[in-house]
Amino acid sequence: MADVTTENHRPVPGRVPVVRPVRPARPARPEPSWGRVLLTTVELWASRRLRHPAFLRRLVLAMVAVTAVALAGLELAGVFTASASAPRAVR
Repeated sequence: MADVTTENHRPVPGRVPVVRPVRPARPARPEPSWGRVLLTTVELWASRRLRHPAFLRRLVLAMVAVTAVALAGLELAGVFTASASAPRAVR
């Protein structure tokens, strides 16, 4: 069996070893704020979802449904009736 030691890693005679330049270490960047992390997360989520037609269809359908429910609620509350009387003057 071969001996696996540092002696096996000697340079080959007659061959010049390749010396690669060492890149300087990058300075550490400060961590982003939580607000920036949240904004980036929302941007990535929206950019991935808004490209899909099925998501857009569901979004439009949900908006129409919410609008219809809100209008029905306002109608039941009497907001759209023209028979609203003016406030009475207190004597």
